[in-house]
Amino acid sequence: MDFGKKMFGPAGGILFAICVALSCFGSANADVFTGARIIYVSAKQGHIPGFFGKLSQSRQTPILALILQAVLTVVMIMIGSFRVLINFYSMSSWIFYFLAVLSLLVFRYTEPDLNRPYRVWLSTPILFCMVALFLCTTPFIEAPVESLVALSFILLAIPLWIIHVSCIKSLFSKNTGYQGVDMAETID
Repeated sequence: MDFGKKMFGPAGGILFAICVALSCFGSANADVFTGARIIYVSAKQGHIPGFFGKLSQSRQTPILALILQAVLTVVMIMIGSFRVLINFYSMSSWIFYFLAVLSLLVFRYTEPDLNRPYRVWLSTPILFCMVALFLCTTPFIEAPVESLVALSFILLAIPLWIIHVSCIKSLFSKNTGYQGVDMAETID
C-alpha cells in the first residue's frame, strides 16, 4: 500500500490494497477447493472415513469434506493466534514441498528408466531443496515451541498412517469385503 501511495498518490495506495485483498481472496478460494478435494480423495482411497468422499448430487461438490475443512479451520482459529497459524502452516507446507521435490531427485537415480514427461536441470531441484530446507529450519530459531508442535503433528501422522494401512484397512476389508467406493457416489 505504501508503495502504491508513493508511486501513484492516495488512489494508488487504495488500488494496491484492493489488488492485495483480491489476491488473498483468490488464494484462500484455491485453498478451500483443493483442501476439500484432498479430503474427498483421501476418503475415496480409504484413508479417512468414506462418507467424506460423497458428492452433492446437484452440484457435484464434496459437501461433507467442505464441512470437515470448515470445522478444522474454526478449531485452529480458536486454538491459536494468527501468527501461530501462519508459522504452523508455512513450516508444514515447506516440509512437504521439500519432500516432494526431493522425491524428484531420489526417483531420478532409483528409477532412471521411468517415463518423465518433463525434465529439469539437476541444479533446479537441488537449489529448491536447499531453500526449502532453510525455510523449514528457520522457524525453529524464532518460534521453537510452535515449530516442534507442527513437526510433531507431521511425525505423529506417520505411525498412524502405517497402523491404518497395515492393520485397520486389512481387517476392514477381510470382515466386510470392502473393495473401495464407487467414485460416482453422491449424496442429497
